[in-house]
Amino acid sequence: MKKKWLIVLVVTVLLITFAAVVYFTTGKLDEESRAYANRAIPAIVRRFELDNFLQFTNSDMHEKYSDAELETMIRDYQEFGNFIQISNVLGSAHRDFTFLKGDAHNVSAEYQAMVEFSEAAAMVKIKMIKSPFFGWSISEFTLYPVGMSLSASHP
Repeated sequence: MKKKWLIVLVVTVLLITFAAVVYFTTGKLDEESRAYANRAIPAIVRRFELDNFLQFTNSDMHEKYSDAELETMIRDYQEFGNFIQISNVLGSAHRDFTFLKGDAHNVSAEYQAMVEFSEAAAMVKIKMIKSPFFGWSISEFTLYPVGMSLSASHP
């Protein structure tokens, strides 16, 4: 009977320790991801050019889209006009427990921001992952005019 309670106690302590580690490291991840989003989003929307865009993305973008598709997307985004201002950068980081399945990307973040261009106001939505080797990078980027549904925008 004592052995059973000892096992229960050890498992409970391990779960509490795991939860505490996750809880206390999430704040740092939010700070890191927010700093990256606050740097990447304005840099991309100020200068919609493929080489500039690719500096902030990871291999996920290259696997999903061909160079021609990315170039078309950037050309379409250029139609929003000149960048005026960005506001309301909102989002957060979270741990994905897919690393238990062998996925190296166990930390991700999602952010959105309102951007005013000379021709239209738009919403930017990004998804990011944190690589243990390369830090934060964008895995998904969407820009669409305010009031337009996501289904009609570029991936």
